[in-house]
Amino acid sequence: MKRRSGVIREGPRHAHRKICRGRCRPRYSCVGDQGFVGWRKQYAKFTPASSTETLQFLAFGTLAGLPPFVLLDGVSLAVPEPSAWILLIAGFCLVGAVARRQCVAVSA
Repeated sequence: MKRRSGVIREGPRHAHRKICRGRCRPRYSCVGDQGFVGWRKQYAKFTPASSTETLQFLAFGTLAGLPPFVLLDGVSLAVPEPSAWILLIAGFCLVGAVARRQCVAVSA
């Protein structure tokens, strides 16, 4: 997989997000400087290439004395395709039919 990286900058303040795909150093996003600057929407798409990749968030730069926080919304999980459901149901039906045949053969 080809390594891709870049920096997204927005707004008049020091708002930036470093984006990197593949093996690279931890990425970070910083919105605002020494105070609350209002809500900002940022969108990023993370598609792991393997089951060992993780997505982590680090918040810093909040008001003095307040803990850092990150709000995360719109996370979606993969939904099985209809063909996968059909195969699953067909498999259960096949196992049930075989089990029923064996019960009928044993009792006869």
